[in-house]
Amino acid sequence: MKKFLTIAVTLSAFVAVPMIGFAACDFKPSSKVSLLANSFAAWKAVSDAMGECGNFEAELDAEFRKKQPDAFAANPSLYQLGGVSNGTIQPLLSAGTIRPLDDLVAKYGKDLQPNQLIRINGQIMAIATMVNNQHLMYREISSNLWDWRFQPLTMSCLQQRTK
Repeated sequence: MKKFLTIAVTLSAFVAVPMIGFAACDFKPSSKVSLLANSFAAWKAVSDAMGECGNFEAELDAEFRKKQPDAFAANPSLYQLGGVSNGTIQPLLSAGTIRPLDDLVAKYGKDLQPNQLIRINGQIMAIATMVNNQHLMYREISSNLWDWRFQPLTMSCLQQRTK
């Protein structure tokens, strides 16, 4: 029987985030749990907190999106958890290597907000754990080319610029 991957956002929402907030680990995995996720500070903090529970190993790799499909399709899967984004979840869904999380959310997700539950075809397939706040900026150059100002691009700014 093919093993399915439980997305890392699940464990980070249920285990790591409470651990970071309370600095205590209430969960001790009975078997090794491994994570493949992107290599950036947020996943480092989550994986460090998960590691405090023991029996956990994280591979944080900037090339995670290339590794995940094959690693999760292996039988057994090379990782039990995976950090995903909007752009990296689709190949995993198409391959059938991740499973719905409804049962886990029902059992452990009492503190989750409804807007954290990522539903696809009515099933919870991921749990949002962070927001990527990116901003579109523009550079305004005055008559003096050395006088640059970077300003956030807001809707009112766009409306003023297009008049």
